[in-house]
Amino acid sequence: SVDKLIRAQRMLQQNEADDYDIGGGSPLFIVCSSAQIEGMLADDSYTRRVFSPLYALYTGEVDTFMGFNFIRTERVPIASNVESVLCFHRAGMGLCVWEDIVARVEERPDKRFSTYVYFRMTMGASRLEEKRVLKILCTNTAT
Repeated sequence: SVDKLIRAQRMLQQNEADDYDIGGGSPLFIVCSSAQIEGMLADDSYTRRVFSPLYALYTGEVDTFMGFNFIRTERVPIASNVESVLCFHRAGMGLCVWEDIVARVEERPDKRFSTYVYFRMTMGASRLEEKRVLKILCTNTAT
């Protein structure tokens, strides 16, 4: 909801995690499911705001709002109908790549020469700064 976004933005600002990059883009991100984006598009407090992006209403896509960049994924943990939405500053999370992309495309003669695609990569992410990472608990209304 918009109220939770306002609280998350205030908490990050109190922790001095609201700086902008050289191009003026926001380094704040929210990782959530399509159910949360659907709930926000259906929320009157979002659609009635003067600063509400009309493009999002036409296309049904929310990519930025209130300085947050939205990343949609369906791999957000859900327990007892409560979704754990991740909110972070770019400097608060770190990505480590142990093994770069290994890919092969071949024909398999034992499978009627069907195409065999092999892809492998080893990577992980972790919090680097506790003050720049938040977890927002949201009700998941997906059916």
